[in-house]
Amino acid sequence: MLDNETNSSAPTSGSNNKSMNSNSKWCYDCRTHGYALKEVRIMQETFRSMLWSLKMSYEQLQQANEAKKAFIRYVFHEVTNSYK
Repeated sequence: MLDNETNSSAPTSGSNNKSMNSNSKWCYDCRTHGYALKEVRIMQETFRSMLWSLKMSYEQLQQANEAKKAFIRYVFHEVTNSYK
């Protein structure tokens, strides 16, 4: 081994400490990136859930409007038949 090379199992030189710092930064970036991905997944799931709720609400609104139209037709039909 050359004098400027260091054993990876014994971090004693300044260059190896620099590499350890870059490794710890990489690990920090990796953890931060992982948290960011988890946050994005949570936001996607929340958005998907909100869209699903909106879709279901819209379908219920359509059913309510159809029921209202049917009721109004029924009432007018009964009223017009009662005057004949």
